[in-house]
Amino acid sequence: MRTLSLISLAAIGCSSQMPEDVVRKTIEDAFLAENPAGRIGWELVGKGQWFEGTSFSKGCLIDREFAYPNFDTVGQLTPSILGQTYLVSSTQRGFCIDLGREARLVIDSIEPVSEMSQGWDIQNITAHFEVDDPTPWFECLNEDVRSRSFYVEDKNGTPTVNDLSQVRLTSNNCTGNTTKAESRKSGSRPTATPPKAPTMDQVKSLTTKLDEALYNADFDKVMDMTSCVNVLDPEQDEEAKWGYCTLGDFVNLGPSTKGQQRLQDGPPWLEGTVYKFDSFEKIQADRGDPTLFHVLMTHRRSKESRSFTVQWADGQWKMFGVYSVISQGVSAIRFMNDFHDKAKKDIFDRRLKGEKIDHKGNPLPGTEYDDVEFVGDKK
Repeated sequence: MRTLSLISLAAIGCSSQMPEDVVRKTIEDAFLAENPAGRIGWELVGKGQWFEGTSFSKGCLIDREFAYPNFDTVGQLTPSILGQTYLVSSTQRGFCIDLGREARLVIDSIEPVSEMSQGWDIQNITAHFEVDDPTPWFECLNEDVRSRSFYVEDKNGTPTVNDLSQVRLTSNNCTGNTTKAESRKSGSRPTATPPKAPTMDQVKSLTTKLDEALYNADFDKVMDMTSCVNVLDPEQDEEAKWGYCTLGDFVNLGPSTKGQQRLQDGPPWLEGTVYKFDSFEKIQADRGDPTLFHVLMTHRRSKESRSFTVQWADGQWKMFGVYSVISQGVSAIRFMNDFHDKAKKDIFDRRLKGEKIDHKGNPLPGTEYDDVEFVGDKK
């Protein structure tokens, strides 16, 4: 009889006010259904130099040196090398940013809305999102992104949230359990001499695994397979440059032997030099570092000699990646460094020692006259 009575009351347009605990439970259930547990990712949409940034505070990102705005187009940004640290994967539309873990929706107020009701109870809710272990990208989200307003309605005896998008922190291709972004940390330069030079079979096995990992967007695995060195900061100690890489340095790389490039793929790591590993021609020992060996091949169009390098590190052969060039958009580790060429290897060695030059040997911007003595300098 009670159930029938409730249905009859709803049918004639009468409803009592929902208790606060019912309202809160309705919001909690909706939140849990719309937000996966674990780390939260935000999709930074864009694939070239500029990305959609309307959800972020431009001033916050600039203050933290995380991104640079496009002054010609409102709402666009490009991440800095520091901001890129928090990129953890790629999507068809862009990249995933780590925001933090375990989102929660904190209710700020619950107020009845009698003037809007049509015979049923409506409660106006204001709330805001919080996360554990928030990254600076979360902290730079605009206030209207982190704060929400919606209604809980009781039209037919079943309280519901009127707009589920308001209890959902993100709604994109990064809503699954996101990888945790890790800061760059220095390692140590590999020095152990390998028992013998790598064979071509070993090299092909390594590159096959690399290509497969890139195809599957398993950037953690790609990073584990790489012995990396970061030479972007000439002020950093030489030893500290080794291992100074992070997941975001790999997300803009793609496979080289998997056919047509997909939307989620970065530029192929072989840089279009060849499309199959059978095109590798020979392995050449480095002139100065016994841990390094260069794998040579001929560019399919220019016919120039190109190479990538493998290194004996941690008791195994790894790809040798160098973070050496700041690109427009998202910069990436380079494997095709052509270190079989003495001049290019010498430039790398000079940068490793702290010389203020770029990957072509030119002075870094703003340093062209550092060593020039002008008239009047001497006293």
